[in-house]
Amino acid sequence: ALRKGDLEEAEKQYRAALEHFHAMNVRLGEANAHWALGDVELRQNKPDEAEKQYREALTDFQAISDRLGEANTMKSLGDLALRKGDLEEAEKQYRAALKGYTAIGNGLGEANTHAALGDLARRQNKQDEAKEQYQIALAGYQEFNNPLGQANTLADQGQLALTGGEEEKARGLLEQAVAIFTSIEDGFSVVVYTGRPVTTVFKTVGFSKGIPSLPDG
Repeated sequence: ALRKGDLEEAEKQYRAALEHFHAMNVRLGEANAHWALGDVELRQNKPDEAEKQYREALTDFQAISDRLGEANTMKSLGDLALRKGDLEEAEKQYRAALKGYTAIGNGLGEANTHAALGDLARRQNKQDEAKEQYQIALAGYQEFNNPLGQANTLADQGQLALTGGEEEKARGLLEQAVAIFTSIEDGFSVVVYTGRPVTTVFKTVGFSKGIPSLPDG
């Protein structure tokens, strides 16, 4: 239901699953259901309810020493805090998530968190920190052959370069991002990547070749 965009049905099913797992005392199932409900609530623009579900999930994952689930949930809490504008809480959760991923050797989780820390640093107007975090993330995505992660990070680096007045560098980075998006047939992400419009950025650097159906804005 979630993949189809039926959030009401998804919530209904996840809550039923939660009751089932609770009745059977399956703590891992409860944790995963709470985490999934957090995602559903967030997509329904209910950040407070989402946070409640994520924190329930975190408690459950910690109780059964599921370190991956714990790190994933802290990353989700960081994303939520960043969305709410609580930059201090976002950094706290991202740093904790990164520590967790590193401890269990989850390189992709590390890369995702470094990318998020890059986003956070941009919000904090820490351009050098953002560059460093994005570069670490890009190296991780390259190591694990994750083309979408590479493209998203290159696009982020392009926007950062543009903000710093480095238009030629921005153009080169964005061209690389578009090439990867195109190679994996992710045309939607050419226009919008990770939920953020890049149309204005591409237009600003004068790069439009190969970008399909760019709307204004």
